[in-house]
Amino acid sequence: TEEELRASINKHVFFFLNEVSGGLVCLLYSIVLSKGFIELKSDMQDMHDQPLISPSDQITFCLSNLMLTGSATPYLHNGLVPATNTASFEFGDGKLGIGDRNDIGLLVWDGDEDQTELLKLGSRFKTPVLPIWVTCINNNWGVLFNPREDLMKSHSAENRFHLYYFSNAVVKENKDTILNIDTRGKNLDKNIMDIEDIDEDEDPLEKAIQTKWEGAVVDWQGIPYYV
Repeated sequence: TEEELRASINKHVFFFLNEVSGGLVCLLYSIVLSKGFIELKSDMQDMHDQPLISPSDQITFCLSNLMLTGSATPYLHNGLVPATNTASFEFGDGKLGIGDRNDIGLLVWDGDEDQTELLKLGSRFKTPVLPIWVTCINNNWGVLFNPREDLMKSHSAENRFHLYYFSNAVVKENKDTILNIDTRGKNLDKNIMDIEDIDEDEDPLEKAIQTKWEGAVVDWQGIPYYV
């Protein structure tokens, strides 16, 4: 039951949080064995022969999607995208991405706008049921969330709000990182911006947030940005 699961997690959570334990490996084994190897390889489609964790110790989208959605698809787009070359694609009618609007979202930024666009992150991840987004910023993982469960149900609430941000980065500030998000400038004409005024040292987390809320401004409240 859910109560028994919660009790078991609370009893053993220290094992997963301890840096010298094997908790992370046990979590990975549990996820993979619960899915089953045959179904796992089917979900991974044309990436079925690739590792879930890369040689550089980066988790793949197959693994992150498996944890977030229950499906180990390597793709982030909505639904089915027909294969451009059906003769060389042997895994159905096309590339299967995210099947339904997910409870928890995902936001990504991969170096620049062109590389990020290649990932084709769909709205089913950008607009989750709950205001929680796992973030993958230049291969650094974190999480954004707002404690208001109804945030995604009100367009006016999305004009100005805050998001808590956590990642494995080591920061000097011994306090929670709370970002103020202002999306009210999203309809401003981008052509009025002088190119010389653009800050080359751009915040990559802000760029990821802007893939969901175009033109959003992120205020770190004095904390130097990090990912």
